[in-house]
Amino acid sequence: RVSCKEYHQQSQRVNRESGSAKRHLLLDVRDEVQFAICQLPEAVNIPIDQFETRRDELERLIREMDGAPVYAVCRRGNVSQMAVQFIREKLGYEQCFDIAGGLIAWQREVDAEFPAY
Repeated sequence: RVSCKEYHQQSQRVNRESGSAKRHLLLDVRDEVQFAICQLPEAVNIPIDQFETRRDELERLIREMDGAPVYAVCRRGNVSQMAVQFIREKLGYEQCFDIAGGLIAWQREVDAEFPAY
């Protein structure tokens, strides 16, 4: 697990060093309705209940990371833990971490203006 502050600092450092946010994958595992309400920049939305049906897409995205970290985020940090477990156990990708506390914590710890719902 990483905290919201840790993820934010890491993503900012990577952006400065590489000029691109694609040095990692931010996977938003909430459903499409929640994702439409608010999302973090550069997030890719694959709801956890679609992991099996969209497994090829998920595997392709992870393969494109070429060893770079994958971060999973949800509203409160619970579903993202299950997403990390799936990715590690079923896809065999260990460089996967959930953002503790999810978007609720993001608003509290990083961006007070981030929409809460």
